[in-house]
Parts: sequence; C-alpha cells; structure tokens
Amino acid sequence: MTGFSADALAIAVLLLEFLCLLSWLARRVAAKDTLRLAALLTFVLSGFLTLTVAAAWTVKVGVWESGQPAVVVSEDTLREGPDPRAQGRGKVDPGTLARVLLREGKYLQIDVVDGQRGWLHSDAVGLLDPD
Repeated sequence: MTGFSADALAIAVLLLEFLCLLSWLARRVAAKDTLRLAALLTFVLSGFLTLTVAAAWTVKVGVWESGQPAVVVSEDTLREGPDPRAQGRGKVDPGTLARVLLREGKYLQIDVVDGQRGWLHSDAVGLLDPD
C-alpha cells in the first residue's frame, strides 16, 4: 500500500465500509438463499478489506510511529546524515509536522508527515508536548 496516498486510503476505507453496510442490508432482505449467501460473502470480504486498508492507513499516517512530536520552525534542508555536508533531500517548510526519532549532536533525525525521513539541525525543529 506504499504507492497510495493517505487520502486515497481513507476514501477506500469509507467506500469499503459503505459496501459492507450495503451487503449486510442485502443479506437481510434477499429472498433466495443463493442471494443471501452472495451478500454474506460480499460482507465478509468487504469487512476484511476494510480492516486491511484501515491498517495500511494507520501505518501511512504514522499513528503507530514512535518518537517525540515536533514541528519545523524555520526553513531548512532535510539531509541524509547528521552533518551539514550530507547530501540534501529537499527543503522542509516551517509549520511542517514531524516526529523526532534520533538525536546526534546538534542534529535530529525526523520523520516528516509526508513520509520523508532525514536529518535537520536542532535549531530548525521545535519539540511539542506529547500530551
């Protein structure tokens, strides 16, 4: 599920939930046993897919991630290592939410909300209260 955005996964969860509800209702009103069985199988399959996609969404948005919540307070370059000479991965804008994973000297390894991981100087990162 790494190729899907968090928004796409959230929409998929909602659509699968809707299919799950419809199949449950169809099972309740179906007159023939074969239609009831088909609705039940659709209900079970859509329920399983809903749980699977919802789990992928939680991983994508970092619900289960560890690390201290933080926010980027000044524009800086996300780097591959804790060194000003390390190769840059791109700019990170102020206000970007992140999680601090490691600290090495004056550098912090962060996970940015959009999925990037890299190192920023500690002056560019404000730590948030985890509560």
